[in-house]
This record gives sequence, structure tokens and C-alpha cells, in this order.
Amino acid sequence: MLNDRFFMDILRKRLHNKIYVLLALIVVMNVSCDDADLFSFAKEMSAYGVKWSYEYDEAIGTGTMTAKFPESVTNAEVADNYSVNYSGTTGTVTLSSVAYDSATLTATLTLAFSGTDGSMFWIKIISSATPITMGTSTLDKITSPSYSTPGGSVSVTGWSSGSGSTLNASTYIDITFSADVSNADNINNYQINYGGAGSIYINSASYDSGSHTATLTVICSYTDGSTVSFSIIDGGTPISSGSYAINSGTSPSYYTPDTVNPQISSWSPTSGSTISSGSSTIQITYTENVTGAGLITNFTMSGTATGSITGITYDSGTYTTTLTINATGTAATVNITVVSANITDSGGNVLSTAAATFYLP
Repeated sequence: MLNDRFFMDILRKRLHNKIYVLLALIVVMNVSCDDADLFSFAKEMSAYGVKWSYEYDEAIGTGTMTAKFPESVTNAEVADNYSVNYSGTTGTVTLSSVAYDSATLTATLTLAFSGTDGSMFWIKIISSATPITMGTSTLDKITSPSYSTPGGSVSVTGWSSGSGSTLNASTYIDITFSADVSNADNINNYQINYGGAGSIYINSASYDSGSHTATLTVICSYTDGSTVSFSIIDGGTPISSGSYAINSGTSPSYYTPDTVNPQISSWSPTSGSTISSGSSTIQITYTENVTGAGLITNFTMSGTATGSITGITYDSGTYTTTLTINATGTAATVNITVVSANITDSGGNVLSTAAATFYLP
């Protein structure tokens, strides 16, 4: 079988023979031969053997390796005569196809990469059931140089704004990558994680290759201040660097703009109920935490009953105001009105108008 050592043997023999010829010419024909002549020939002969070359096409994510043989060979187009060796721990390198051009004595190997991490790979010619032959000899254990696979350490290095910041109705979210990537301007590669009121959508995405930064234009509509985050996903044409895809990673949590007016979710007892004459309590629960709901001046009592609001408390954990009233009168009415303009949520949204009527026995 012909391997790397075989080609070195050929080199030594041919070099020796050429030296003998040169010496004979010097003696017989008085031909001059300086050191440069011998060095040039030795350099030429050192290239004898399989010559390898490799190129990677990032646009289509494939690599092309060529093996140029020193003499005519057979079966160089058989894929089983080549083994792919990869030193990485993630991803794969596979041989997609092999072609052989007998005119140039060159085999062309097409390689596919999937999720590789930048580690080295190399090709070895091996002897299969139909091995590569040169004359009567079989080629075996001939190894190419090592080359780097695409991909590797590309990752998200930062998201704009910090966790807990509040978005605007129209906001830019920046995502910075550690190296240049493709398809970061495809909005299908991003997912919105939001469960609050209203809606959030990504209006557009752009990418600056100089800073390796994608910018999302995010629109918030009628949101209620709930938290939102953004995730990178595989949208069909994933964000990638070479064959290395980035399809995971989640931003910090941001607060959405609070554009929803707080409302009263319940009265207890319910409006229209009969309450006890004298001292009684009425509870008012809101849809969210509000300010001003613990001030007695923000509530009024009217109607045919005699009396007033005598006490108030507010529980921010349950969003509940408890009024203590003292009302008397036979079959009298008690109207409780909330001064809505003075009660607001954290976004400054005013409480919707609210009132309830109760009856004395």
C-alpha cells in the first residue's frame, strides 16, 4: 500500500538518481551545476505526493477540499476511500460528495458542517473494498493538513437596558453578538414572552455588522405594566455564524408601559345590598395597586341616610380599601362615591369613575 512513507521513498530515490545524472553531466560534458540548481530540484521533489487544498464558502456553509495526486490513480471518486476526522466536541463534519478529474489528477471533496465549534478537522485516505490505486500499488494512510471548522464561540454578549427597566410605547431593544452573524435582522428569529394586557409586537429588525448588533423595534399597545422578555429562537433561517446556529438566549425582564386605567373589581357587599343601620364596613377592591385609596377625603357619602365615613384603611397587598361608615335612617339610601381623579396607579393612570348604592332596613 502507498502511504506518506512510500512517497518519501520515491522522493529519496528520484533525488539520488538526479544527483547521479548531474554528476555524470559535469564529468562528461563539463556542465556547471551550482548549489542553487540542486536546491531548486530538491524543493521541486519535496512536493511529490498528494497536494491538499481547502476553502470554506460561508454563504452556503460548505467546504471544498482538493487532493491532487502525483500520477494517474483509480477509484479516487469513491467516498469510502476517505475518512473525516474532527477533534471538536460539538457538531459534525461529513463528506457530502467526491468527484475525480483524471485530466488534472484531482479529487474534489465536498464537506458539510453542522454546529461545529471551530475545532480542527482533517481527511485521511484509507483503503476500502475498492481502494485508490496508483499503478499496481494501493494508497492508504495518507493524511491531509488540519483545518479549522466554522463556528465556535459566537454568543450573545448583551441586551440593551437592564433588568427591571420600563419600555416605552415604541422602544429599541439591542442584542450584541460576540462576532459577525447572519439573519439577525429576521424578526422570525425572536420570540416575545408576555402574558399581560394589551399587545406587544416586533415591528422591525436591523443588523449592524460593524458592531455585531441587532436592533429590534418593539411596539407596546394598551399594556398594563406587566413584565416582558425576548428570546432568540430558530425561525426557519436561524441566526448563525457559518454553520454555527444561535437559537437560544433570553433577555432580562422589562416592564411594559402602564397605559391601562385601574378599575374597581368588586364591592363588598355588592352595590344594591342592604347594610346594617349604625356602624358597618364596605370594602372596595381594585384591579391593581393604587395610590390615594387610603385617604378618607377621596371618598364621599351621600343619600337619604344620616351619617358619615368614620374610618379607612388600605391594603396594598390585596389592593383593597376598607371603609367604616355610620349611617342611620329607616329605608334610607347610602351612596358611596370614589373621587376617581385622586386615585392613580404607578403609571399615573386615573381610576375609572366608580360609585355604589346601599340600603338601610
